[in-house]
Amino acid sequence: GVVYNWYDPAGVLLGTTTEPLFVINNVVPAQSGLYSVTASIGNCVSEKSSTTVVVKVRPAAPVIVEDRVTVCERGTVTVCATSSISDAVFVWSGPNGFSANTNCITISNITPLQSGWYYVSVATTECNSGQDSVFIAVNQAPTADSVTTNAPICEHQTLQLNTFVPDGSPYSYSWTGPNGYVSTSQNPSIADATEVQHQGFYSVVITDTLTGCTSLPISVYVEINSFPDKIIADNDGPVCEGGVIKFNATNVFGAVYTWTGPNGYTATGKNPTLDPANPNQTGTYTVTVTLPGGCVDSATTDVIVRANPIADAGNDTTIIQGTILQLNGTSQDGPLPIYPGITFNWSPGDLLNYNNVPNPFADFTQIPRDTPVVFIFTIWDKFGCTDKDTLIVHVIPSLDLFIPDIITPNGDGLNDTWHIDHIDNLNAKGIPYTVQIFARGGALLFSTSAYSNTNGFDGTYKGNILPDGAYWYIIATPDKTYKGALHIKR
Repeated sequence: GVVYNWYDPAGVLLGTTTEPLFVINNVVPAQSGLYSVTASIGNCVSEKSSTTVVVKVRPAAPVIVEDRVTVCERGTVTVCATSSISDAVFVWSGPNGFSANTNCITISNITPLQSGWYYVSVATTECNSGQDSVFIAVNQAPTADSVTTNAPICEHQTLQLNTFVPDGSPYSYSWTGPNGYVSTSQNPSIADATEVQHQGFYSVVITDTLTGCTSLPISVYVEINSFPDKIIADNDGPVCEGGVIKFNATNVFGAVYTWTGPNGYTATGKNPTLDPANPNQTGTYTVTVTLPGGCVDSATTDVIVRANPIADAGNDTTIIQGTILQLNGTSQDGPLPIYPGITFNWSPGDLLNYNNVPNPFADFTQIPRDTPVVFIFTIWDKFGCTDKDTLIVHVIPSLDLFIPDIITPNGDGLNDTWHIDHIDNLNAKGIPYTVQIFARGGALLFSTSAYSNTNGFDGTYKGNILPDGAYWYIIATPDKTYKGALHIKR
């Protein structure tokens, strides 16, 4: 039930309250002084209780010239405040807990999140001033969703650059690239692009024409594939049938090589081969060279495969021991040497009168019976293309005796016995015969049905030396009888 009575320094009643609290708003320094209060219940009044109130002078608020400042994202903004208080401390506050204690504040690389009201006051040892404020507006910079090209492309194709933006804002574009390239088109294109002039990095900067804010440069690398030189294809022909043709093309790093040719020929790689080559592969071959970017170039080369001449040594044959055989080599075009440019060789040549003629004579007089002799007939045309054929001559025993008419049994080892050629063939085949030698008077001096050239008649009779002179022989076979004179001459 207590009532409080409040008095100003002049003793004037300010008011009464039922609570021990009295509020004076918006005080000024003139209101400084001794304030008092009494408490009363009914007619009973207490003594006064007093307190001294001091109202200090508030410093003037600082001044910011700008009311609003606009800046682009990633830009820098500076705002300054002035104060008439020489020793005042500036107190700034702003969005996201911003604070500072200088008269000017600078915000670098600003973001839209830093947009808002910024407040400043000054503080003295006595009081803080009122506030001034400025609104900092941060305009968002444009961005591109992506920057693309149609690269890699082949040299002399059209290069296309593309910028995609998230909306239809009024943007302008500034492209830069190799060798001073510039463009203001959103999606520029470059016709007949070359590796030297146009390969490299391209960058675009987007500007919002309403705010003047620009994007960060956005770059893309453009690769332009080109061939180092004109593609050249060749081969190591001409070759003869059965040889090897090796192809070759200009070396291009990373390229894929595809070859095509006559009769459905296909191959890959820089150096395919025709192995073995044949004449129906003669013709024009094309190599297609493809770079990793799909660039294509091609070249051709002509292949010549010369047909080999065809050698014919004739059919295998037989010959009687001790005779001479004429060989007869031909080519597919007829008897040699009618075929022009042909050279030829027979081997072995030790039995032949000539080994470099198509029809030499082969001497079999010294070849033992039952001996096969193999001749190789080789021909070459004017290009060096060659062929060979084989002829086998089988030597069959001769049953026709060759009988010398003289012996010289003087012990010099030469013609000391009577050597009857081919009589060993009669022995070998078991053909019956008789060999007889008579004196001029008719006396039989020698007789046998198994004559041996190894130890034949040596001019003696029963161990006695027969005198030099003429003797008579008779050799009888089932088919023929040989008669004649045999001379002994020492």
